[in-house]
Amino acid sequence: MHRRALEGCERILGPHHPGTLSSVNSLAITLGDQGKYAELESMHRRVLEGRERILGPDHPGTLSSVYNLANTLRNQGKHDESELMHRRALEGREKILGPHHPATLSSAISLATVVQLQRGRGESGVIRRHLRRALLRNPENTRPQSAGHALRRSQKTAVPPVHHGSQSSARSAGR
Repeated sequence: MHRRALEGCERILGPHHPGTLSSVNSLAITLGDQGKYAELESMHRRVLEGRERILGPDHPGTLSSVYNLANTLRNQGKHDESELMHRRALEGREKILGPHHPATLSSAISLATVVQLQRGRGESGVIRRHLRRALLRNPENTRPQSAGHALRRSQKTAVPPVHHGSQSSARSAGR
């Protein structure tokens, strides 16, 4: 069904229209749920390239696409590239959304997780301490429970397994 919707969007709106890119993103989520990771990665790259071209590299929608691709790469065991993308998402979100925004905090948690997968607790602990301070200083955080819960969950998981399950983290952290 998502493929048919995408074909219609491409035909009527064109391949780079924001509506078409949203349709590609919906298809990507479905592909992740089906375990089609190579195609999932390809769709996330397509959305990212389109959003960079139309919205610019620092738009929150583009940064969500960076984040989604980074999670997909991590879940495939491509930790080096995932780390680069997570760093990009975090830096952009800190700059555009601020250090205390829930999406920024999700990026920090995800970066800490992928760094931990690569190198152990050293640098990931620094990132988590920064995140903890941000949570404590944030009187305007509209979802402190979700960010705090995610931090606690990330601390309990010494080295999370590389899994090829759904992209629920990408969905909950913002597309």
